Amino acid sequence: LLCQLLSDGESWQLLEQVLQLAPQQGLAGCSGLLPAAAAAQQYSLLSLLCIKVEEVEAHDAMAALRSLLRPTSATTLAARKAYYTHVRGHAAAAITEAEQQLAAAAAPSGPSQQQQHEALALAACAAAVVDGFSYAEALLHPLLAVPMDTPGLQVLMQQLDNSSVDRLLAYLAKWVDKYTHVLGDAAHTVVLPPQLLFPTFPQVLDWVKVTLDCHLARLLMSQGCSPAITKLQGALKLQVDACQQLLPLHGVTEHIRSHAPLPAAHVAAATQYTVELLDLSISAS
Repeated sequence: LLCQLLSDGESWQLLEQVLQLAPQQGLAGCSGLLPAAAAAQQYSLLSLLCIKVEEVEAHDAMAALRSLLRPTSATTLAARKAYYTHVRGHAAAAITEAEQQLAAAAAPSGPSQQQQHEALALAACAAAVVDGFSYAEALLHPLLAVPMDTPGLQVLMQQLDNSSVDRLLAYLAKWVDKYTHVLGDAAHTVVLPPQLLFPTFPQVLDWVKVTLDCHLARLLMSQGCSPAITKLQGALKLQVDACQQLLPLHGVTEHIRSHAPLPAAHVAAATQYTVELLDLSISAS
């Protein structure tokens, strides 16, 4: 109730101070604050709300998304540029931290190889948040990283106009390309500051699926293939090819996923049972 009153009174600074004290996903019934913050160009507050609100209703998420997908204008340019600069500063700080960890590797008591891999992953993820994204696109990161009710979104997604759909698909295509060629599985092991929150690969694919399902007819009937669709097709083809190569190993992967036990030592020796390490990580070349 306090948060809603502060939002109604446009006391954004006080609201941000209150949110700083709240636990992550600790605010119930406050998802209506997201479209209000987006419409008021309170982008840092919106990013904070995305990690503090317990559950975001689909209609509130879509209202915020429509606001963020509007073209940058003279009235929104300053706020969007300021937010982008804010995010870029946090990304630069994370990259500097990773570089310091890697520089310490030369010392005898420096980080282990695992810690070096984590530092490289941290730098890659921090750079991915800003590299190649416009001021407007950077606003979408925290909202699309919020757990969503996909069936609920599927109905509301039809409300997006054609230009907004094209901008959303172009944004999603960039993330698919980054996950395919740059990040791989590195993003799953990195703990980033809240200011650098971005959607996971499964979340990106969910948004792609919902968007294409709702607007497939228009996309098919448009003259020429959208550049975003072409980019999505190329990146996803690589992902599909990699998955198809795992089909012959279905039994092995299912054994690992189910955490099935290995045979006892004497049974393994009697049956010539062997154990092989299967590395499923995707490395960018």
